[in-house]
Amino acid sequence: MTTSGEALVVDANDPDWYEGQHIAGAFNLPYKEEAEFEQYWMDFSAKVSRDQPLILYCQLGCMSKKAVAEQLRKLGYRDVRLMNEGPDEWEAAGYPVVRGRPEN
Repeated sequence: MTTSGEALVVDANDPDWYEGQHIAGAFNLPYKEEAEFEQYWMDFSAKVSRDQPLILYCQLGCMSKKAVAEQLRKLGYRDVRLMNEGPDEWEAAGYPVVRGRPEN
């Protein structure tokens, strides 16, 4: 998914929120309940090595990123970090954000 040593940005928001706005290139891995996390984690684990550095975020004030980080650490991901900001702050700093659902 990314080159070796390059961090992958992970969005811990609800899938509907992710589709409406997310950091460009972010992988959606939500956590409302464990069953939802497991469903998304299957795809994630097939694409992302446990050695991949991960940076997790969710909308400002959201606590999902902490739940996702805890689960990923339990599953053997070694380099999991939390970003304090959300997509709005990311965009304000001049970095790309995807808004709206993609056209089919």
